[in-house]
Amino acid sequence: AEYDAQRSSASASYAFHPPPPTPGTPPGAQNLGPTHTVLMRCTLRELFEGRPKLVRIPGVCSLNIVLRPEWQHGQILSLLSEDGQRIRVVVFVLSHHDLARRGDDLIAERIITRRAAARGIPLRVRAIDGRVLTFRPLRGGAWCDGQRLAWRGAGMWTPGGTVRGDLVLTVRVGDWLTVLGVRTLRVLSTRAFLRAVQVAIVVMKVDSAVTFARACWRAVHGVLSTLWTQLSDTAGAARAPPANRRAYRRSQARKNTGAQWTR
Repeated sequence: AEYDAQRSSASASYAFHPPPPTPGTPPGAQNLGPTHTVLMRCTLRELFEGRPKLVRIPGVCSLNIVLRPEWQHGQILSLLSEDGQRIRVVVFVLSHHDLARRGDDLIAERIITRRAAARGIPLRVRAIDGRVLTFRPLRGGAWCDGQRLAWRGAGMWTPGGTVRGDLVLTVRVGDWLTVLGVRTLRVLSTRAFLRAVQVAIVVMKVDSAVTFARACWRAVHGVLSTLWTQLSDTAGAARAPPANRRAYRRSQARKNTGAQWTR
């Protein structure tokens, strides 16, 4: 399916060209078929770089869609497959651990303690393109609660593809306990931490399964060892040589005779 890169309406949806109608068919009489809705998940970095995204619709078709930086979260792309089936692709942008999007601008927030704000320490933010930007307070002073600084040309690409938005940093000042809680929540919400938790859960499940298997094997091994010992003793007593039997009978007879003399 081919699409038109120009915006078709104020809702920021992209219109795709349908195939030409069959000759002899009046306008509007062509059967468009059912409508299929699919969710296309992507990250903010993928939108910025314009990566291709493969979207599969089971039983219908597979779409190779090239992402555009101007696409927003929740935007709907309307397509028409070769066999006349309508497809609605909903753009779902995954949340970034440090940056939030507002139009073509990116918003970052840093919370620092009052002592750090008074010292005017530099604040570093990693931009969407991988650069590390260093923000310093104006005129070498101190940071104020709610202060905002903008870095020109560090945001998302505009629809024209020639100009980028801004990266806006918002500074929050609080006590050390609030700073510790916010930073802990930020670390817990990162994708790397979530993947580490998933790996730990899988390892725990595997470890518990191995431990359970070992316990079962020990129980079965104990039962089999007991049965084997009993069978071995029974077979050994039944197959004892005559000399041993005679010696046992003699020893029992001597004990009985000694008991009679004692009486």
